[in-house]
Amino acid sequence: MIPRVLTIQAELDVDDVEVAIAVDGPDALVRLVREHFDAVVIDLALPPLDGWMILAELGTWPRRPRVIATVADRADILRARALGADLCVLAGTTIHARALAPAWQTTTRTSFRRPTTSGVPA
Repeated sequence: MIPRVLTIQAELDVDDVEVAIAVDGPDALVRLVREHFDAVVIDLALPPLDGWMILAELGTWPRRPRVIATVADRADILRARALGADLCVLAGTTIHARALAPAWQTTTRTSFRRPTTSGVPA
């Protein structure tokens, strides 16, 4: 099965992944409620509903897609991980879907391996 990934104003190099693009944070939340996605790529500096707010909202959901967050620096990595981001990459980095496949292979939190601060699964 091909993974479905929702991206919100983030660059995603697509390879063997079905990508949906949300125009902004409110659009992303609506789509996340209505559709199934294996992962979501969030730019944490996203206006008008910033990525931090989306990340905090997703953290309250009992079942949610994997969250890949684009961050500005190490402090953002620590904050994003505390809010439930499964993987963090530096803003401006091209995200290659195949390299991130482990982040969305399983959508149940029980089998998830928390990434290290470098973004590589432990």
